[in-house]
Amino acid sequence: MVELEFIAKYPFSKEAREFVEEKGVKIDFDSIEKGVTRAVKALGDGEVPKPAIVAEKDLRNEVASYAVARMIVSILGGKYLVNKYAVAESKRAHAFLKTEKKEVVKGIAQQLGIKTAEEGNALLMNAFDYLRSTPRDVSYKLVNRDVSAGLVRLKEGELARVISEAVRKRIETELPLKAKNFPPEVVKAVEEVKEKLKEKMSAAPQARIVASEDYAPCIKKLLEDLKASENLPHTARFCLAVYLLNVTVKAEDVIKIFASAPDYNEQTTRYQVEYAKNKGYKMPGCAMMDLYGLCTQKCGVKNPLSYGKKRERFVKQNESENAKEKKFEWDDRY
Repeated sequence: MVELEFIAKYPFSKEAREFVEEKGVKIDFDSIEKGVTRAVKALGDGEVPKPAIVAEKDLRNEVASYAVARMIVSILGGKYLVNKYAVAESKRAHAFLKTEKKEVVKGIAQQLGIKTAEEGNALLMNAFDYLRSTPRDVSYKLVNRDVSAGLVRLKEGELARVISEAVRKRIETELPLKAKNFPPEVVKAVEEVKEKLKEKMSAAPQARIVASEDYAPCIKKLLEDLKASENLPHTARFCLAVYLLNVTVKAEDVIKIFASAPDYNEQTTRYQVEYAKNKGYKMPGCAMMDLYGLCTQKCGVKNPLSYGKKRERFVKQNESENAKEKKFEWDDRY
């Protein structure tokens, strides 16, 4: 029973794979129903409900629901849905990992290719593993960590966050599944999922990606990532929102731009964008953008907001030089 409970919490684990290989996953009415709920909650609300552990049958259906949900997402297709599902599953894993004993967390980390060691109450992680799995957040950047002899020191609870990020990345690389012959019951269930998601999807604001030649390359890159349904870190979202507000894009349009993010939550986004607007935050300089890991090229400016003015000067200068060249050519011929 304990093993099944572990598998139900961590269906991506080695134990779960071994269980499926040995016992198989029964795709029946109950497991499909739970799989539909899992997919709808993940794609619609951005979260996967925790299992209601009552009997062994419930746990088995929980394991099966993970397989069914993955098939449903694969049939639906599209990077946005895959990424959104991965984010929801990683959040669920993180919620469980936060309450686990250290040995359990270390064991799951090892299964995901993350090796750790202990030094007193701290955990040490190989810097390569850390960079491969770390969340894209400025507080997790290597320059902001305690690093010694190629090992990164983690505070209590931080390993769970790193693991959840590794879970997200694994799911994103695994889906959509390459299999084509999905059970007909699952294929039929996809229509039910579409119907249930229709209202949520239609109610969501449509992303309006603002494009301008005057925008700095780092800002263009963030907009492109959003359009591709990439999951931007908090610092990237903050900088993008502040930049757009500073170039007089309406707050409502800024909110809509983030609608293509896999973990988009309109209420949270609206609060953060309006808060930034009311506070009158200024755009971080290029040095800070570089520190955040958001700088894409050396533009010769000190702040992304200055890029447009520099480009305007360059265009005017270029037009002036072209005009002189054309006049010279005309005079030369006549």
